[in-house]
Amino acid sequence: MRIIALALLLAGCGGKKPAETPPEATVTETIDETTVGDLDGTRVAMGSMLLSDTYKLPDGSEKKGITCNLALPGDEKVWVGLGSEVLVDGVRWEVVAIVKERGEAGSVTLAKR
Repeated sequence: MRIIALALLLAGCGGKKPAETPPEATVTETIDETTVGDLDGTRVAMGSMLLSDTYKLPDGSEKKGITCNLALPGDEKVWVGLGSEVLVDGVRWEVVAIVKERGEAGSVTLAKR
């Protein structure tokens, strides 16, 4: 029965598969070292970066790697690394990329979850 329904559906589309609804685009924001980014209308500053430091992951475990200091609303400052999450005005943002090389300005990319 499913094969017949699929055949009828494809025949009605001229033999082409029906267009799929595209997944919701992920909102990302990259903040360069010592600059201010905009996370959905909220200004978040990134201070300094460290090439190797310990930071927390959402499950409470710790990891060592590149970190950066973010200044969140309410004067909250937090050190984050790859996989860390922060809550900004009730919205969860995940660190999906963090780049830093000795002597160069780095950056952090956060994705809205």
